[in-house]
Amino acid sequence: MKIYHYTSIEKLALILENKTLRFNNAKFVDDPNEAITKDYGSMQEYVFISCWTKESTESIPLWKIYGNNCHGVRLESDTKYICFEGEETPLNGIYKIVENVKKEFDSDYFINIWQLDKPSINHYFETNYSNEERIFMKDTSTETQQSWEYQIDAAFNTKATCWAFEKEIRFILLGCSLEPDKNKNNWQLVFNNITKKKSVSSSFVDLILFDDFFNNLTITTGPLQNESEKIIVQSLVQKYNQNIKVLESKLQLRK
Repeated sequence: MKIYHYTSIEKLALILENKTLRFNNAKFVDDPNEAITKDYGSMQEYVFISCWTKESTESIPLWKIYGNNCHGVRLESDTKYICFEGEETPLNGIYKIVENVKKEFDSDYFINIWQLDKPSINHYFETNYSNEERIFMKDTSTETQQSWEYQIDAAFNTKATCWAFEKEIRFILLGCSLEPDKNKNNWQLVFNNITKKKSVSSSFVDLILFDDFFNNLTITTGPLQNESEKIIVQSLVQKYNQNIKVLESKLQLRK
């Protein structure tokens, strides 16, 4: 699936230089109600997110909010180029302790989770939008893997309808401060972290991107970029990967 990410030129430079994609802790995303649950209160410190959109048409609100007020860039990629490498857990063979990360603290570990309630299992989430009470409706009498899986969207992937214009696609990592055992169900480690109130130290984690991501990347420059800003973007591409395609925004906005 084609996906798009609006960001600043400064953050683009970090992505190209470090070859990483930052996953921010849910405590620092724009919606303060992310990952607030009924049973355990805020679960934000355990949730790390990279946010994209599936909207292929340029969005003025997204340019203004995330694209440095139309002076930034829009990245165009594909979900298949966002890859999580690591040891599979015994559970269904899909949850992984992610190894292609640069961690803020070595004591933290990160497990990627997949959206399971679709016709096909995806390693990304299509965000739900609702004005109903957004809580993690887990049945506390059955603390099982299944009860968490079925309700995960309620806590980690639902936003109020006022955010629906984003048409968000997100990738989610769950943080864990207990050392994983590759022979056991590592999802349970996250559950144990939460129930035992074991803190996660990191405020972010950087996913290491592979060459396919950059070789198939398209950058669109912001509709209000001046010539010097366009030169900076072109210079970054020339320096780090000349296979990257650079386009100019088709939007006509008054400066």
